[in-house]
Amino acid sequence: MSTKQKRKLLLWLSWLALSGILIMVLILKLQGKPGETDQTLFMPGPLTDGHHQLADNCGACHTDALGGKEVLQTACVDCHGDDRKKPMDSHPVSKFKDPRNADTLENIDALHCVTCHTEHKPKITLANGVTQPEDVCFHCHQDIGKNRPSHKDMEFNSCKTAGCHNFHNNRALYTDTFSSSICMSQIYSSVKNSHHVNSQRYWRKLLITRVSSIQSNP
Repeated sequence: MSTKQKRKLLLWLSWLALSGILIMVLILKLQGKPGETDQTLFMPGPLTDGHHQLADNCGACHTDALGGKEVLQTACVDCHGDDRKKPMDSHPVSKFKDPRNADTLENIDALHCVTCHTEHKPKITLANGVTQPEDVCFHCHQDIGKNRPSHKDMEFNSCKTAGCHNFHNNRALYTDTFSSSICMSQIYSSVKNSHHVNSQRYWRKLLITRVSSIQSNP
């Protein structure tokens, strides 16, 4: 056997031994404690806070290991389907299945939950498990300033953070979110920076109403 052949054989045996060790480690990791299986080894990243309890139950969402977003969509609907219908949801799937709104799907796939809620991606995950940029509303509402003067000159990244809207609940304006100091400062900023008279009047009225409410109910 030549030196070159010996070297190849040694490399092959080394690779085989290393593979065996890795397989043993994997088996031991999966076995964990009696009656338990540690599935986190296969996770490409941590889950969002809202789904942390599923870290050891991959099958709750991945019912088919080879399934795509349709499989994940079924899992989402099984758990959250009742909340994603009107009047609880202002953007239900039925809205985007309406032929009159078909053009919006060219901008963003609103038929699948994973479009905005992708697990295992902590670096891009925002509040409520959202993995879209804060100005995601722009995809469908870029002309809102023309249709609603009160929204003129407002930044799209403030739709949700100002406490006024979120994708599933456009009535968020009336929730406790509106009482936060961050929200109040953003409303004040909107009043100060707006160059449209109607918009300024709208936000000033809103700000005064909210301040009065807080003073009445400290």
